[in-house]
Amino acid sequence: MFEQFEIAKQAWIQVRAFPLRSTLTSLGIMIAITGLILIVAVMQGLDAGVNRVLSKLGSDHIVIGRTISKSSRGVVKPISFEDKRAIEQQVKNIGMVVATSRLPNTEIRFENRAASVNLLAASEYHPKLYQQNLVDGRFLTDSDEINHHRVCVISEHMKKILGLPDYPIGSYLTLGTLSLKIVGVMPGNGRGKERVMQIGDIYIPFAIAEEFTRRTSSLELGFRIIDSSQREIVLNQVKDVLRISQGTGLHEPDEFRMEDAAQLRSSGLYLEKMISNVFLAIVAISLIVGGIGVMNMMLTSVTERTREIGILKALGATNRHIRAQFLFEALILSFIGAALGMLCGWGGAFVVVGFIPHAGSPSVPIWAFFSVVIISAFVALISAAIPAARAAELDPVVALSKE
Repeated sequence: MFEQFEIAKQAWIQVRAFPLRSTLTSLGIMIAITGLILIVAVMQGLDAGVNRVLSKLGSDHIVIGRTISKSSRGVVKPISFEDKRAIEQQVKNIGMVVATSRLPNTEIRFENRAASVNLLAASEYHPKLYQQNLVDGRFLTDSDEINHHRVCVISEHMKKILGLPDYPIGSYLTLGTLSLKIVGVMPGNGRGKERVMQIGDIYIPFAIAEEFTRRTSSLELGFRIIDSSQREIVLNQVKDVLRISQGTGLHEPDEFRMEDAAQLRSSGLYLEKMISNVFLAIVAISLIVGGIGVMNMMLTSVTERTREIGILKALGATNRHIRAQFLFEALILSFIGAALGMLCGWGGAFVVVGFIPHAGSPSVPIWAFFSVVIISAFVALISAAIPAARAAELDPVVALSKE
């Protein structure tokens, strides 16, 4: 045990003797571990955010959206207000049907301040469906829709971003060439856990959305099933109504999708997995590059320290001692890179989730830290195996003759 401690101590002395070279060698490992921790922490934050959102919705909350696959007729028909009215009139055992349409992020202004916002067209009972209570004022009404009132509802955190007064009701925002009067404030401060309460930045009537975009909105419908025991019956009724309303043929596939919280969760997990796989592949490449860097440094070190190795052997150091010292040096360099990588990855995750809507606070599970230690050790040992073996096999007589 004491012998191993002395070897590790000598390895540490060698690492400290060449700080610049040691730092550059550890850099490749640090970058790879930073990427690994960053991906894990951000995905954990996304997962937590999705779970909080879906837990609020519940399994009785159903969302109907346009399918992403092509129709046999070539073009998928968008979900319309006619479809919404058909469901409301013909399907029983459901609550209010709420329509929404998400618009591309766009710039909105208040006096001399501007911000890129998540714009959402929504119908009257949107807050009730998503179990939200307005902070101030009122939400959009059917009257706003029918009369094309140029009004909007903002999320709470937009007050600070745009520099609005504490009570913004009655203030006007500029959207393109349109001037919109603020009539209400929805909850959501755009930060941390409370962000899941925020579904959109700005809510406007569909009529105003179509006036702004100059195109008909493609809707997403949401409703709650009153009696959960009738879930399958209700879903089949909704499906039949939509197929008839959209003129779908008997043998043609549905041109819409229906998802509950569990299905939305499954879709989110699949997307997260695909994104993670892509980034982990990049991290794997970075680890290979980092390992090559460690190997290159160790091979160079063997060449530079040939005479030193000869002296150690002349003083009684065995091949095992020489091999162990080089392996310890590689381990120290890898662990330094891993430690710095974990810190950078952890800090970077907080920066990244700040730009992702609805993401929770990033976290790194214990298994990720253990994985980093194991991966770093593995890379170090594999990378240093050849240099350590070469150093151990040096003939002490030949090594001592080197200048």
